[in-house]
Order: sequence, then structure tokens, then C-alpha cells
Amino acid sequence: MAMAASTGFGSLPDEQPARNAIILNVIAPILNGLVAWAVGMNTAKKKSNIGLHVPGYHQGPFPAWKIIFLTLGAFTICWTLVVFFFLVSSHALANYRPNTPLEATWLSERQKYMLIHRKSTDNTGISSPLLEPSHIVEALTDPKTWLIWLAIVALQVPNGGLTTFNTLIIQGLGFDSRTTALLAMPPGAMSTLSGIGLSILVAHTRRYRTSIVAFSILLPLAGGIICYSLPRTNLAGQLIGLYILYTYWAPYVALVSIYQANVAGHTKKIFLFAWFYVAWAAGNIIGPQTFLESQAPKYTGGTVAMIVCYVVAIFCVLGYGVLCTRKNRERTEGISENLGANDWLDLTDGKNHSFKYTT
Repeated sequence: MAMAASTGFGSLPDEQPARNAIILNVIAPILNGLVAWAVGMNTAKKKSNIGLHVPGYHQGPFPAWKIIFLTLGAFTICWTLVVFFFLVSSHALANYRPNTPLEATWLSERQKYMLIHRKSTDNTGISSPLLEPSHIVEALTDPKTWLIWLAIVALQVPNGGLTTFNTLIIQGLGFDSRTTALLAMPPGAMSTLSGIGLSILVAHTRRYRTSIVAFSILLPLAGGIICYSLPRTNLAGQLIGLYILYTYWAPYVALVSIYQANVAGHTKKIFLFAWFYVAWAAGNIIGPQTFLESQAPKYTGGTVAMIVCYVVAIFCVLGYGVLCTRKNRERTEGISENLGANDWLDLTDGKNHSFKYTT
């Protein structure tokens, strides 16, 4: 979410969707499956300390599942160093990692002006060191906030369940550990590619984004219905439905670009990005609770929960779009007469009557 906030501060609305899709990719399942396959492929099966049978090339006393965790953990730590170097500012290295374009000594005064002027055209405000309590109050009393919040929760409930029980769901179809490790890799590609594709589509319009996002949720909804309705013996159909389910990530990525473009005011943006992260976390906490061990391997409760959440997300996104459209109609005169007088003020989207919402 910090990366999403950074993208929102530095990119224009038509640039944000594609950049979000790259940043919020889902290559983890591909890497996880690849590492599991590399460590765990052998005909001799061993039982790990967590009770899973892990076939593996690794034949030593060290459990294979620990090797997977340590490998991915080491990669994560190395990547945090890269992120720290490029994104985290400090007084000692402010020249190389500035907080704002104004602090970048490697930019000329003209370049700084061009960057700031370019960003000012979207009316989302400027960076401010002041905490404005009124921005937080407006954010919490705005019904649009809660529609986005609920939509994020609804889209992340399936994420929490699918990422936690992905391999168990596939194994429940009757596949062995070796095949499961390989079949668990395509969902990451499905999520990433669908996110990029939908983001490219919504980047071409600021008028129909909510409608496109709502329509795109029908695809994972169809995947859930397929998994629920087909018999477990239909392995091909169950796998197709499962893979289609993983396109749920695309609506979420596109939704991020919508609220990035529609929130103005520095304090309000910072607060809402944090608050929407709470929604993301809440959905991921709720998701695994819907997959009951007593319902294995069908996990009927989890499948039904995903279907219900997709329907809720569709209505929330459409409702958000309706509210934004009404606001734009109320502000028609102010938007048409906008001469840029508010471009350099730290105004929220609610206070700036020349602000035009992405719908």
C-alpha cells in the first residue's frame, strides 16, 4: 500500500493503472511453486514437521519445507534492501532519495517546476507537512470511503482463502504433491496478467472505470460458480474454475487506481491509504476462516463466501461510481470554470469544487 501511495503522489490518473499492475503483481505463487518443485521433486516421500508429505531432491535431515521458507525469506530480505535504497529517505542521503521533487538537488529548477506543474493538473493537492484533522473527519464521514472500504474487504476475502488454501484445494482434487506444486504456479500468472490487461483497459478512460471494474468481477464470480456447481470428479472443469477465480486480483488493482485519482488533500490521502490497507488486511484475515477443515476437500463454505463477496463488491463499486457521477454533475459549473486557482492549495476533493472525480 505504501507503493500505491507513492504511485498516487507521483503519477497522473491515466498513468496510475498500468504502474499499479506492475507494482501489485502476483508472481509470488509462481516463485513459491518453482522453489517447491526444485526442492521437493523426488520419488521418495518424506514427512515434514508440519505433517505434510514433501517429496524432494533434498535428502538431508533438514526439512524441505524449511528450505522453502528460508529461501523465500532470504529473497524478501534482499529485496527490502533494494526498496530501502531507492525509496527510503534520510538526511544523510537526501540528495539521492528526496521526499519531494523540490528536495532533489540533481534536478534543475526548471525540471522541478515541470514535475510539480504536471502533477498539479489532476487537482489532488500538494505535499504538506501539516496534519489536517478536518481531512480525516471528511474521509470518515464520506460514504464513498466506506463503499471502497467494503469493496476492498469483499475482494480480499477470496484472496485470503485462496492464497492460504491454494495447494490444499488442488490436492483435494486428487493430485499428488509433485503435480500440486506445478499446478499451483499458473494462478499467479492468471492474477498478474489479468491485472495488467484490465489496467491497460481502464487507463484509456476516466469516465467508465467503475463500470469496467464491476463488470470484470463477473469473471471470478463465474469461476466460483463453476467450482461450486461442478462435481469434484470433473478435474478439468474444477481446475478451469479455480484458475478463473484468480482473476479477482485484476478488479482490486484497477480499484486502487480509482481511489488514487479521486482522493485529494495530503492528510486525507495518507489517512485513506492507511485505512484502505486495514480493509485489505481485514479481508485477508476473514478469508481463511471461511475454509473449514470439516468441509475438506470441497470447502463449500469458502466457495460460497467468495461468491457472496464478489456480488457485494460489484454493488459497492457501482454505488461508488454513482456517487462520483452525481458529484460531478453538481460541480459542472465549477469544473468548467476551473482556471487552476486551486492547483497549489492543499484542498480535499470534498472542498475543491473544481475537482472532477474519476467514475
